[in-house]
Formats: sequence, C-alpha cells, structure tokens
Amino acid sequence: LGDDARNTARSTLLTRAAANTELRRIDEARADLSVVLAAAEADDDVISQAEAHRLLGVVLQRDGDLLGARSALGTAVELLRDMDSPSDLARALRSRGFIELFGGSLRDAEWFFGEAEGLYRQLGDRRGLAWIDQHRAWASFLSGDITEAEERLHRAARTLAEMGDRNGVGWAFGLLAWVRFYNREFTEAEELAQVVIGEATDRGDDWAVGMMQTLRAALRLWQGELEESLVLAESARQRFRRTGDRFGEIQAMAPMLRALVATGRTAAASRGIEELVSGDSGYDATAFPYLVAAGAAVHAGDGQRGLALADQAIERVILMQGGADEPIVVRALALAQVGRVSDALEALEEIDQDARHHPFATSTRVLLTALDDRPGDAVEEMVSMMALSGATYLDKVIAHVGAGAAHAALGDVAAARQELEAAVETAVGAGDVVATSLACAAHRSFLGESHAHGDGDPAVLGAGWRCVVDGLAALQAARHA
Repeated sequence: LGDDARNTARSTLLTRAAANTELRRIDEARADLSVVLAAAEADDDVISQAEAHRLLGVVLQRDGDLLGARSALGTAVELLRDMDSPSDLARALRSRGFIELFGGSLRDAEWFFGEAEGLYRQLGDRRGLAWIDQHRAWASFLSGDITEAEERLHRAARTLAEMGDRNGVGWAFGLLAWVRFYNREFTEAEELAQVVIGEATDRGDDWAVGMMQTLRAALRLWQGELEESLVLAESARQRFRRTGDRFGEIQAMAPMLRALVATGRTAAASRGIEELVSGDSGYDATAFPYLVAAGAAVHAGDGQRGLALADQAIERVILMQGGADEPIVVRALALAQVGRVSDALEALEEIDQDARHHPFATSTRVLLTALDDRPGDAVEEMVSMMALSGATYLDKVIAHVGAGAAHAALGDVAAARQELEAAVETAVGAGDVVATSLACAAHRSFLGESHAHGDGDPAVLGAGWRCVVDGLAALQAARHA
C-alpha cells in the first residue's frame, strides 16, 4: 500500500498485531504496533493511536509487565475520552479492567467493566456485553463466588455462540472447566477440557490448549495418577515457555510441584518452590505463586516454610479483594505442622460458610479437632467428610489419619484400625510416598504395629507431619496413662 492508503495500512497493521497478540507472537505484534504509533502520531490519528496503545497493553500483560500494561491501556482510555467513538472506548475500558484480574484490584476491574457495560448497552452491542459477562465471571471465580461465576459463563457462552464468536465461546468454556474443577465436579471438568482442546486446536489457539493441559494435569494429580499428571504439566509448561507466557507457566507449575512432592522428588520440588517465588514478572508478585508454593511445602511437611508462604498469599489476595479461603486452609495445616493447633482452628473460623463444607477444609478440621484433644468432635467431622463428594485422595488420607487418631484416643481400636488402614490404602493407591509415609507412621503410632505395606519412607516425611503424628500420639498416651 502506498502513501495514498496510509489509513488502510495502519488498519491492516493493527489487525495483524491483534492476531499476533492472540497467537502470543509478542515480538511480531510489538513491531507492527511501533510502526502504527509512529505513523498515527505523525498524522494526528488519535483512534489508531488509542488502538495501538490498547493492543500494546494486552501485549505487555501477556509478557508479564502488568504495570506497563496498565499504563498503556490507561493512555488508550484517556485518548478515546475526547473522541466520539464509544465502541472503541468501551473496548479499551474492557481491556483495562481485564488487566486487574491478573493480581490487581477486583474493585477497580468492576469499575472499568461497569463503564464499558453502560457504553455497550447504549450501542446495543450484545457481543461486548457477553465479553463483560465473561470477564465478570472470572472476577466472581477469583472472589470465590463459584455459583455466580457459572451463571455468568453460561450466559456469556450462549450469546457468544449466537454471535458466532468461537474465540469467545472457547474462553467461556475454558474458564467454566476450571470452575467445575474447583467445584470438585471432576468428570464434567474433564469433558469440558476435551471439548475446549479440540476447538482450540482447530483455531490454532496454543494458549488455550496449554491451559486445558494444565487442568487435566490437576485432575490427574488429585485422582492419584501422579506420573501422568507430571507429563501433562511439563508439556503445558514447555508450551507456555515457548511463547514466553509466564502466567501460563506458573499455572502449569501448580500440579507439577505437587506431583514432584508426592512422588518423592524433594529436591526438584524445593527448587520449583524457589523458582515460583523469586521470579521477576508481574505475575510472580501475585497471590497464586505463593499459594502454590505454600501448598507444596505443606504437602511435603515443611510447616515453617508453608506458613511463611501462606501468609504472603493471603496478604496478596486481600489486596486484590479476592477469595482467601484456600490459602487460609493451607495456613491452618501449616500451623498444625508447627504445633500451633489453637491458632490453626482459629484460622479455619475465618473462611466463609460454603468453604467450610469443602472437602479440603473438612478434612483439615477432622485432623485439627483430633489434635485439639476433641476426639468426639473429630469423629463427627469425619461423618460430615464422608457425606461430601469430590474429595481428593490427599483430603481422604488426612481425614482418615485424624479420625483414626480420634478413635484410638476413645479406645475404639477396631474403628481406629479401619480408618488408618483406609488412610494407607488410599495413599498407596495414589502412589503418594509422602502420604503413604504419613499414614504408615500414624498406623504404627496409634495401633503399635506396622501396616502390611510397611512403615513407608521416613526420609520423605517432613518435620511438620512428624509433629502432627507425635502430637496425636502424645494425646492418646495421656488419655490412657
């Protein structure tokens, strides 16, 4: 295109930059945007300048520069406020709000989404409103309101499907798969993930494929298929690394670290924890890396490390106004591992009512009430635990150990044996050497004998889990002295 078609050239370059941004081809997108910005400023083309800044903000966000992304998107919004282009302003506001979902402020995100929604309603733009629903669903998910997230995603997916927006439907279904996973609806999550992978592969959306691989890795992890989880997580991680996507890489490291801990690869897991919390991208300073690292540390029985990391995660979640229930439960387990049982129980009281009936929180409460020398309450909590669906193998092991200790303290040896044998069988079935060693140590301590599977591997049982077993054993001994 020659000089007579400069506007067409800029529009074409912006289209190509948008496509390269979606494909995570960051360098190519930056090159086109640089050309557009220079030409648009020379011609005083404010609309093209604003769109270039908007896309640059998306590029910077995907490159992990969240501060730069906010600045670029803020510039786009301010440029468009003086222009009579409500559709462009709405899109810039929506993009600006979306950045806040990555470790920013959910309150600020809602402010931007609200202004964008008003413009989309004035324009009668159903697609724009559906994307606002999709983004708000993400905000609901991060704040812990799973029901609201699901409602918004279904509404967004219906509209986007009617509009023929395959990319939008893929985003909605992908996030819905994660909602199903966190709601412990594992079969439904798996089915959705497979659908999204097929669609994303057809569209050439490598990022979406990686996120669904990560989800499948998490599913395999908690279903006790640890080696397959490692393979899927590492494949997803390498996929994200090829495109320089730190956000995706951190997501993939979550199941990978847990699987490394569970399979006894302690040194590799420890290095992974350090890598998570010492990175220099904007995503490394958010709550999620600290939550992942805290969970892995507590799983390994490193209560001191887990406690410090959980505190960091909670601090960052609160700043974002997100849901803190999961890091609070991780923190409670860490407190138990350092002998602070009353503080652990107090921490569990901070989670909301729905989260208290989650298998993770309930299994932790079984263990904590047993450690608090309330074996009767621990047994009752175990009854509640058995009524819940979607418990992971590790939830079950922790609950069985707590219930076994409670029955032993009450003098019911047969019931204690049943619970502790269930703990060992569950851990062995999953192939988790840490959980197996915990269950076997509890079996020996409370029943005075080794399990048929042996005593596990004491070398992989961290000091935190030994503290828990020793504390339960001391309570039992005191009751029967």
